Amino acid sequence: MARLGLSARSGEGPDPKTLFVGREIGLNGEITACDRLVVEGQVEASLKDCEAIEISETGLFKGAAEVRDADIRGRFEGKLTVHGRLMVRSAGKISGELRYGQLEIECGGQIVGQVEAGPRSPDGYGGERGQPALESPVKIPATAAPSAQSDV
Repeated sequence: MARLGLSARSGEGPDPKTLFVGREIGLNGEITACDRLVVEGQVEASLKDCEAIEISETGLFKGAAEVRDADIRGRFEGKLTVHGRLMVRSAGKISGELRYGQLEIECGGQIVGQVEAGPRSPDGYGGERGQPALESPVKIPATAAPSAQSDV
């Protein structure tokens, strides 16, 4: 698997405004104004004004995050608001409060806690800064992971 924090075009280092937290690294605090946060270690923080968060299989994020897009392969614990697309991979687990514009869960992915889905405008976005509209949430209880088996 390619290292998420590296630039595909140059191969010379991290993309501008990408914060990469490697394995066995812990970070605490407030993170603002990054384009992308990549978590392979542990982060306990408040994340604002970030375009995307990527949590690898070894990653853990605890706290609050508001982002445009999220790709969760590891664990997220806390309050997560995703204005665009949320992808929960097969090894991913989100626990706490979740609000999203668009959701995709692979078989095995888990969401536990309070879940709210926001309506989307016809182009998929609305509101300020081209964000999806999340003004009138629809509450969806989510307490179990999707099943890999079917009774069909």
